[in-house]
Amino acid sequence: MRSANPSTPITHIDYKERFSDLHMVLYHEKKLLPLNPVCSVHYDKVKLGGLASDFYVPPNDGLSVYLFVSSLLGEKHPFSRHFFPEFYFEGCSAITKKQYRWYWNTMREALVDLVQSEEMTAAQFAEFQQALQDDPATAWTRELTFFENVETPMAGAVAKALAAGKAAAKKVESEKATEAQDEKSNYLETVMEQTEFWKAYLDADNLIALCRQLDAAELLPCLIFNFHRQEIRQMVLSMTKRLQQLQRDKYYGTEEAAYRTRLANKKRMEQYQAALAQREMEEKMRGLSWQQREAQGLGKNETGSLEDEGLPPPPIDIAEEIDPEFSFASLKAMGTNFDDIKDILERVKRRAVSATDRLLVEALRRGIGVYDNGLPKAFREAVDILYRIGYLRICICSNALALGMNMPCRTSVFAGDSFMLTPTMFKQSGGRAGRRGYDAAGYILFWEVPFSKINRLLEARLPIFGGDFPVSPMLTLRTLRYHEQLERLAVEGDVLNAAT
Repeated sequence: MRSANPSTPITHIDYKERFSDLHMVLYHEKKLLPLNPVCSVHYDKVKLGGLASDFYVPPNDGLSVYLFVSSLLGEKHPFSRHFFPEFYFEGCSAITKKQYRWYWNTMREALVDLVQSEEMTAAQFAEFQQALQDDPATAWTRELTFFENVETPMAGAVAKALAAGKAAAKKVESEKATEAQDEKSNYLETVMEQTEFWKAYLDADNLIALCRQLDAAELLPCLIFNFHRQEIRQMVLSMTKRLQQLQRDKYYGTEEAAYRTRLANKKRMEQYQAALAQREMEEKMRGLSWQQREAQGLGKNETGSLEDEGLPPPPIDIAEEIDPEFSFASLKAMGTNFDDIKDILERVKRRAVSATDRLLVEALRRGIGVYDNGLPKAFREAVDILYRIGYLRICICSNALALGMNMPCRTSVFAGDSFMLTPTMFKQSGGRAGRRGYDAAGYILFWEVPFSKINRLLEARLPIFGGDFPVSPMLTLRTLRYHEQLERLAVEGDVLNAAT
């Protein structure tokens, strides 16, 4: 660009921060387990090369890091005193994101110095990471206790919240007293030691269970990334078939349910037949003269209402309609954009020629999209529009959606491992989580991704993008040959110009 037009100014914009914080979550045995990114750090790598400049943890995880490091080093250690939040943010009535970024960047460098100077040994670092893996259900109560004596302009509200939190914590602890004690602190050890996976995400029931959990936790919409096209199709088709089967079982699974369904269908048919009878009566009355109308007390426009409104379509089986219990589509988007959504679905349905195509359309009706380069362009455009409208809340996609598409989400799910899941691809795909202006935080969920791979993804440094044009002997010879041809053409052009 600069060589073509040197006067054009070129400005390089480098974004080193994002609007929404990203929280890491593991999905194991149908449980959402929060993961502190510091748990993925290796002591030897920190000692040799430190931490990457873009290694970031959200505020709640940053506070946990400070609490456990200070408990290991002691209250009188400079680290504990300097990064004590009440001291570090003294004079701040509220902590902004920018202030926290400064706090974390400084604490990250201090943590690296502790490791490299061996003030924190490998055993202490392992103990620190083990403490971070403690039961996350009670971690928030520990953080509330930490702020118990911190004076703020909202001290009264904080005190009330603290009292309510303590009461709720006691109730939770009493309810969990009967549970197994080994699930308190080592919930992550099982995930860390697991190396073989049976691809549970390909099972429709497991996939539906995850989506329902995310829906209950208000973590939709989500993008489920998988880098194998066949697995993507299998996930979408099996999930759609299973939802259809579950809905069918709800209405016809038992004799009682079938009886209620038949009654509802019968009532619908009776209403439709009554509308037909009313239509026939109005058609007959439309042919009456004005004298006959006056004799029967009818006005001029009292017989044309049904024709103007149009006859409703014949009723279908109630079991064939989309039940919200077996759908992830947004009812709010359906209410505000009903006509547009209906037109898009009808247009895609007309293009469906095979049974697989019809199942993909049925998935769209149920709020489930699929996006990969093997799909027709018209279908991908329909998925794009329906997702941005808000109708689709789940989209199972490949790396085709990682770059260039404006389809942000609340949660990015990585289902399964692949050689294509590199740190760069992880940054691009995971960066979809957290919609600017909508979500204060985004979530990245790992499902059956080896913990060793998660470590590499979280602590890896991004490569520097730059030109790396290979210069080979053949390329040099071809360049010289083209240069000679251009010089010969230039000389011939000068001769022709001189002759004319």
